[in-house]
This record gives sequence, structure tokens and C-alpha cells, in this order.
Amino acid sequence: MKDQTAFSTRFARHQDELEWLFMELYHNREGLEVLEREMAEAYNARSAELKALDKARSADLCR
Repeated sequence: MKDQTAFSTRFARHQDELEWLFMELYHNREGLEVLEREMAEAYNARSAELKALDKARSADLCR
């Protein structure tokens, strides 16, 4: 559950921009929904080491 919360928090931070860019390019809401699901699945499949690296990089960007 902690991993899902981490993904959801990071995704929410960029969701509006992703949606705007995707819709400007493709005008395809269903395609956007597929992309969002695939992003969540890909994150869930990442190893603990890579998730830790994601967290460290995110922290560096917030400084």
C-alpha cells in the first residue's frame, strides 16, 4: 500500500500536465486512461532498489 501511495502522490503532482500534453497530441481520452494504468503497473513492477532511487531523485528535485 505504501508503494501505491508513493506512486499516487508523485502521479498527482504531474497528472494535469500529462493529461494536457497527451490530449493536445492525441485527443484520445481512452488512450490516456490506458497510459495511466500502464504507468501504475510499470511502477508496481519496479524493484525496491529502483523505487528507492525514484524517492531519492524526487527529494533532490524538491530542494
